[in-house]
Amino acid sequence: MNNYWQHILLFTKRFLFLIIFYAISRLFFYVLNAAYFNDISWSELILLFIAGIRFDVAAIAFTNLFLLLILFPGAYKNNITLQKVFTILFLVVNCLVIMTNFIDARFFDFINKRSTSAIFSLMGANRDTWLMLPRFIVDYWYVVLVFLIVMAGFVKLTPVLNFKKIINEKMSWLTFSYQIVIVAFISGLLLLGFRGTGLKPLGITNAANYTALKNVPLVINTPFSIIKTVENENLNEQSYFKTDTLHKIYNPIHRLHSASGFNKKNIVIFILESSQNHIK
Repeated sequence: MNNYWQHILLFTKRFLFLIIFYAISRLFFYVLNAAYFNDISWSELILLFIAGIRFDVAAIAFTNLFLLLILFPGAYKNNITLQKVFTILFLVVNCLVIMTNFIDARFFDFINKRSTSAIFSLMGANRDTWLMLPRFIVDYWYVVLVFLIVMAGFVKLTPVLNFKKIINEKMSWLTFSYQIVIVAFISGLLLLGFRGTGLKPLGITNAANYTALKNVPLVINTPFSIIKTVENENLNEQSYFKTDTLHKIYNPIHRLHSASGFNKKNIVIFILESSQNHIK
């Protein structure tokens, strides 16, 4: 069981390691948007960061389910090549996930909330988004720079398996049974971490239990927001009339014709909308 405890220790270290880097990305989010959260005291800010750990755990549990594969019984876990593959997978997945927090640190200026799964529809359907991407990188170079520095530390400090503590040991049926129970237990903890203990699964609205609605974006994280909105149904554009039919009912385009020709004078057009309360 000595080898197996080394793998459990590695799993625990990586989970706690991710919590730290989620907190770093939340701090960066706060620093760039401090003006929006200017009514929060330092004591309240610390409490919000602590509350945010609950939502970080949920996001980490969901995006790192693949780590359970390295906890199943068997000596395959002690293979150096396999461990390198899992380490690379761990780095790639979590670098991409954490990147969404850094993107939102600046994108928050435009939407005043954490990004949702709708961002994928926007990027897929809107070609202009990809064309403007290089410009965004130039304008917000400091976000890219901080992200690269943080990710360099992430890659450098990521816990790896200590092969010096791996010994040759045989697997008995009793050991096999113990390991199955432990995997089941850890799987249950991950499910509990993502879903929560309430009658309803943990959601974005639960963040309002810790603070005012305005401060919810500071409590949750972008991966959690995206995951929780994947199944949301977007509003579909409805078309009740054909264009020709609408033009017969009312056509907003008016073409004026004069038999004497066009008199070239200045034309000033005023368009008023919802201003009737201001007219005296």
